[in-house]
Formats: sequence, C-alpha cells, structure tokens
Amino acid sequence: MLVRSAVVGSALAVNPLDYVLRPMSAYAAACTCRGQNCSCGTACCDGYTEFCCTLNGKNTCPPGSVAAGWWRAEGSGLCGGASRYYLDCNQRLDVAQCGCTCAGGDCNNRVTCCVHFRYGQCHQEIAQLGAIVCRVVTCTAPWNFDPTCTTTDAQDDATRFHDAPCLHQSDEENDMPPAPSVIVDSDGSQWVFVRGVDAALWTRQDDKPWVKIGGGLTSGPSAFATSDGRIIVVVRGNDGASYRIVRDNKGAWGGWSNLGGLS
Repeated sequence: MLVRSAVVGSALAVNPLDYVLRPMSAYAAACTCRGQNCSCGTACCDGYTEFCCTLNGKNTCPPGSVAAGWWRAEGSGLCGGASRYYLDCNQRLDVAQCGCTCAGGDCNNRVTCCVHFRYGQCHQEIAQLGAIVCRVVTCTAPWNFDPTCTTTDAQDDATRFHDAPCLHQSDEENDMPPAPSVIVDSDGSQWVFVRGVDAALWTRQDDKPWVKIGGGLTSGPSAFATSDGRIIVVVRGNDGASYRIVRDNKGAWGGWSNLGGLS
C-alpha cells in the first residue's frame, strides 16, 4: 500500500495532467517516458534510440537522414569477437522534422527522433543536423561502411547487447554494403574500394581522404593492379550488367565501360 501510494504521489507531482486526464497507470505517469503512455520498464523508456531496420526494414539510414557519428561496443559476441559498431542517423534540417515518439507507436520499441546528440565523426561537411532518427549496426568499421566517417574513436559498451531480429537478415535484405576490396599497386600504395551507402564506388589510397568515383553498384567491387601501374575495378551495375573502370598509370580515372551480361 505504501509503495502504491508513493507511486501515485510521484505521478501527481511529476505528470499531473496526464495522470488525471489520460487513461494511464500511475507507474507510467511517474515515468513520463517522453510523453508516451508506456511503463518505465519498456524499451521506449530506456533512453536509447531504435534500430533503423525496425523503422524501414533496412539497416541503413532512412531518407532525409545521414550518418552523423559512430561508437563501438566490445564484448557482444555478435561480431565473432570483433568490435560492434553503431552509427547514429541524424535528420537533415532541409526536410520536415519528425516528432519524438516510440518507434512505430509501440512501447516495446525504443524511441525515434527524441535524442539531440552528435558524435560527429561522419558527414562533417554538414554543420548542423536534427534529432537521431535511428541507429545502424555493423561489424564493418564505419569508415568502410560510410566513407565520410573518420576513424576518431568512441566507445560505449552499454549498448553491446542491444539487438533486433531484423539485424540478422542477410546483407542483401538489409541493403548492407558488401565487403571492401583491398589491393596494393605497383608503387606499393594500398587502395581500398567500397560500395558506399549511396551505392557509389568510393576509394581511398593509403591515409589520403576518401574519393567518390561514382556509379550505381549492386555488388561489392573487385579490384586489381597491373604491373604497368593501372588499377582496374569491376562491379555489378543496377541494371544487372558488369561494368569496368580503369585508373591509368598517370593517375587519371577513365569512364565506365559496360561489359554486358546479367549477374
């Protein structure tokens, strides 16, 4: 009786209008839970943002948002003993802003568009962004997942066991970028080629900045270097055909060549 009286008293003190005017428990009213009629023990009230795949079925930032920063979590066991990376997808300010709520209106989902925070390692060319819409999770390092991300480290192991069924779909179902291609050219430089989250081909030579080559990829890149100093990259285009692009031994990239076929 004393516990129930204390909770009712807290509800009246913390959230009197909702408790009196809305059909909700004293426990939910005392929690407030970002204005949602949810009990404090539900996912919507734990303070974290929901996964993107719960919102849109894909483990990528939804339209109108961009990856704004990342952190890693250790000890999850979900990446074969390696680091698990989380990317925050913050809303751009040039689109209609979303409202703070439980994802999908379900108390069992974490929130969306409630947290205004930015780690800031990704898309640094965008000075200001809105609330975090959702989170992307990957076992691939963020700078390989999204070439705009830097390697500046951040760690929060408290999230390491956060999970959702949609995160365990295949890479194709999740629209996850496939593994990068890494080669060493005739001068000894290391090149990394990836399919970015924008479906374009990106590359990085040693520690130089990422460079967008372009194209519309539906596969991972396959790259190799020739003894005369050229680099050749072959990909699958969004029409199903194979395409090739070549960097000559003077450092200039040519245009895309359609190799034909469907794959």
